[in-house]
Amino acid sequence: MSLAPLVFLNVDGVLTSARTYLQERDEPAQQLDPVAIGLVALLCKEIGAQVVMATAWVNMFSTPTSWVALFHGMGYDVPVIDVIPSEEWLGSGRIAAIQKRAGLAPFVLLDDDRYDDLPSVEVNAITGLGAADIADALRYLAPGSELFKKAESFGTKFP
Repeated sequence: MSLAPLVFLNVDGVLTSARTYLQERDEPAQQLDPVAIGLVALLCKEIGAQVVMATAWVNMFSTPTSWVALFHGMGYDVPVIDVIPSEEWLGSGRIAAIQKRAGLAPFVLLDDDRYDDLPSVEVNAITGLGAADIADALRYLAPGSELFKKAESFGTKFP
């Protein structure tokens, strides 16, 4: 039995970007970039990945169900299965919180910060999550997948 790959997903700088931030919308959810969410949904659909929200935004959306509903309301099916509480995410136990939830499953953290001691992709906070970031995530999650091969065929360079 194989374990489903896990995507630990931060929001600020990943699902938001300068493009959405500068629009100064009142509701926090309106600051989310639908293109970035669509890329996460594609990743999950293509390789059977599941999402754990790892963000300070859990103060507004505190359950997997609230995130699923938020993304669904934007037109995307994103299988959120867990939420790391803010006190764990914002504290010094961030790495332990991820490792505890990942167990033996392949995983990647999508964040706008750099983590040398975790499988992670450092997303450019100005542009937000893009196709190259998804391709880089696939290097950790499913390097033999059709989606990885498709990304590779477009000349994506992997470190």
